[in-house]
Amino acid sequence: GEVVIGGYDIFQDAAQAKKLIGYLPEQPPLYLDRTPREYLRFVARAKGIPEKRIPGELDRVMTVTGTLDVADRLMKNLSKGYRQRVGIAQAVLGDPEVIILDEPTASLSVKEIETLFQIVRKLKAEGVGFIIVSHKINEIYEISDRITVLRDGHLILKGAETATLAQDDLIRAMVGREVNDLYGAGMDIPKLDWKNEPVVFEAKNITDQNNYVKDISFQVHRGEIAGFSGLVGAGRSELMRAIFQADPRNGGTVMVDGKEVAGTSIKSSISAGLGLVPEDRKTEGLIQELSVLKNIGLAKLADQGKMLLNNKQEEADCYDMIRQMEIKTANIDLAVKSLSGGNQQKVLLAKWILLNPKVLIIDEPTRGVDVGAKVEIYNLMNQLKKQGIAVMFVSSEMPEVLGIADRVIVMCDGRITGEVI
Repeated sequence: GEVVIGGYDIFQDAAQAKKLIGYLPEQPPLYLDRTPREYLRFVARAKGIPEKRIPGELDRVMTVTGTLDVADRLMKNLSKGYRQRVGIAQAVLGDPEVIILDEPTASLSVKEIETLFQIVRKLKAEGVGFIIVSHKINEIYEISDRITVLRDGHLILKGAETATLAQDDLIRAMVGREVNDLYGAGMDIPKLDWKNEPVVFEAKNITDQNNYVKDISFQVHRGEIAGFSGLVGAGRSELMRAIFQADPRNGGTVMVDGKEVAGTSIKSSISAGLGLVPEDRKTEGLIQELSVLKNIGLAKLADQGKMLLNNKQEEADCYDMIRQMEIKTANIDLAVKSLSGGNQQKVLLAKWILLNPKVLIIDEPTRGVDVGAKVEIYNLMNQLKKQGIAVMFVSSEMPEVLGIADRVIVMCDGRITGEVI
């Protein structure tokens, strides 16, 4: 193939061409033990920006991305929203003619998305072109001029004008079929009346060590889907990790079926019937180099604590989950990193569903997946509800929260500030 930027062929004149490209991957390789200023200085030098220009260039990109106020704090102490903005800042460094943003809004609040789009529009007016990879249809229509659709590695739709492309046609191109019931409201699944079901989960006075979560208490009923909403930095993910004991707590207790979760480890949470699908599936949820088979069996292996595996049972479990979750994979020995984002997410869900948990926590259930996979995940959540499993999920997409949740719990600044039923 051929890729030409600013008259330079990226395969023939790589050094010159790469100077004209800014790139933000879906999972930017940020150095968590460095400050944003240190990280951006390193990137600026790597891009060949003259040393004398670097201080002014850093101030410019940190100002436009709203990161100047945290420029000298360690990255590991910043929220995911701020880290994403630092990643956007490094893509803007220099004078790129084209900036590629891969799922740039995944960790951003509505206000932060508006800020990002303002930056995009300003740079666009100055002649900078953008290639934005996104599964968020509303954002695609808001920011793009033309839309191209890829599905299963094939070009399905090329450069259609956004203003004249009907949303139904876009979804059909993305999914390959009609999608008439996004949130599963019309599913032929008799649902439990969760209000009349017993309380299966209770958090009492949960506080985490970093003070992102402050004295939080709430209950969830059997067969209830409870959605947690709030801006980035509200403490939603931190609350879920503290409940599951993925991060240490400063205080508080967790009850499952009226019994306090004993111990202070992830293992004790699993044994009590809790499961956690983390926000970052690539680094926290799955082991990318391991096979689909091994990833699906990880939680069960940890729960049983056995050194010797029953290979036949492990394979049977894996095939059962693949059928149940409709996971698309050539074979069970394929490395999970080779799967699409939607299928990776389904492998991660399968890992926990295999344990038949009483309470399943899902942090950003559909981040980075296409519309078709979203429908399948929503249907799965409704099926879990039917089975009497309590589902708690965090989402930054308000239509998703309102569409799938029985009850919405609103958080702000580490506290619960309201509920909507």
